[in-house]
Amino acid sequence: MKKLLTPQDAAEILGVDVNTVIDIINGHEIAYVQIGENIRISEDELDAYIDRQTHTWKQADGQTCFDGFGKQPKKKAVRHKYGEYCNVLLSDEDFEKWKSECPLWKEYIEKVSSYVDSSGKSYKNYLSTLRNWYRRDCEKGRAVKKPESEASYDLDEYERWTMMRSRDRIIRKRER
Repeated sequence: MKKLLTPQDAAEILGVDVNTVIDIINGHEIAYVQIGENIRISEDELDAYIDRQTHTWKQADGQTCFDGFGKQPKKKAVRHKYGEYCNVLLSDEDFEKWKSECPLWKEYIEKVSSYVDSSGKSYKNYLSTLRNWYRRDCEKGRAVKKPESEASYDLDEYERWTMMRSRDRIIRKRER
């Protein structure tokens, strides 16, 4: 048998106040031992109570999650798969944020997707990962932003440039 705990110890373990522990005891939700005027709770009984109060569920990827003592499971946003290898997981909201933040959003999704596939690594938060990769590349000067609009070329200007270039070549040949 594990050691006996005071209500104060039990409250600290549960993350609640002592009055809540007393209410739990008075509601017969947890067994206790009374030694004189002192109430004691066994660690085994406290563990069993925590197990009864902790909510668990399975995620779509098969991972078992729990949300802690006495809380209802939080509904997580549905994450969709992106990238060539379909391994970059982003919710609709995160995807829209990423598209608005990064002009090279497609390229970075592909970079992360390839890396995750080749390394076998996975991330808890792909939006943060994408942001970090982009920020690091910008700091190192590797991320070049796309131009805001398509460049337009003036055909007359191009012809003048090629004629001048040809003329310069002819002059250089004559000088030799």
